[in-house]
Amino acid sequence: MEIYHGLGVMSGSSLDGIDFALCRFVYDETNKNPISEWHIIEAETFELSVFWEERLKKAFQASAKELWMAHVTFGKYIGDLANTFLKRT
Repeated sequence: MEIYHGLGVMSGSSLDGIDFALCRFVYDETNKNPISEWHIIEAETFELSVFWEERLKKAFQASAKELWMAHVTFGKYIGDLANTFLKRT
């Protein structure tokens, strides 16, 4: 039996926020269903900043370069939020 922890991150098309969930999984390869239990340890939604809400709404009009730049900076934004979330748990 092994215990794993995972961080789930998602945002829906409503652009109202970014959801984080810290989960624990108990894995036992001897079982037919090897993930014998799972638990949400902590979950939180961070409101999306006005800057990102507007930028993402306009993303379909962006050039390839603008999309790439948004991809990189949005990834950093999510990473910063993830760090904030994990420090609280």
